[in-house]
Amino acid sequence: MIAAKEGEYLISEYLIRHGADVNARTRDGHTALMMATFNRYPEIVKRSGADVHTMTLQGHTAWSESTLEDRKIIQELLIKAGAGTK
Repeated sequence: MIAAKEGEYLISEYLIRHGADVNARTRDGHTALMMATFNRYPEIVKRSGADVHTMTLQGHTAWSESTLEDRKIIQELLIKAGAGTK
């Protein structure tokens, strides 16, 4: 999760290839996908394979994280992965 939050693409890729749980959560329910989305790391978002519908304890998703500021590239990637406004 830290690798995704900090934009460490190569480390994230390595961890995913070696079985890291891409849907692991923090205490408040954030996932690595949400952190990568919020911090604008599209390559990590694109390749994570994480569940785009996972919600935090506050009801936020990666999609809602992407709408907090102008993150059009991230939003397009999330739409391709099946997220969006349903």
